[in-house]
Amino acid sequence: HPPALFPAAALFVYIVALSLSARWEAREDVPESKKRVSRLLLLASAAVAALLPLTQAHLVGWIGLVPFWLWMGLCITRYQSPVAAHVSALLAGIPLVDWVMLFPMALIWVSLEKSVSFDVIFSTAVFLPPAAFILGRALQRLAPAT
Repeated sequence: HPPALFPAAALFVYIVALSLSARWEAREDVPESKKRVSRLLLLASAAVAALLPLTQAHLVGWIGLVPFWLWMGLCITRYQSPVAAHVSALLAGIPLVDWVMLFPMALIWVSLEKSVSFDVIFSTAVFLPPAAFILGRALQRLAPAT
């Protein structure tokens, strides 16, 4: 179904950006051009994931981008170096890519009365991605992500 292409494409682009970053994990110096390409792809993944919610409801379509942008800001500043920390942070951020689309879509479903607050669909869309993110970061304290 065409709307399913948005999250699939967003995850694909995010994984490509993550893979580009991981490729440089064993080296101390990462070329600035490679960092730039990876950052642009990370931002592109969020833009692709947000396309459907933004076309459905401008007022709430952007809300899923906020946690993603905050985490990406940390990834390219605080967790930029060493590369292993950067890649670990990006790995943990995969569920946030899902949340870019799921969180606003859950709010849209409720407003369209296709779902009620806190039913299974709503709860899964709203609470599962951040729970997976938090659990992923917690587990990275026990075992290295890369």
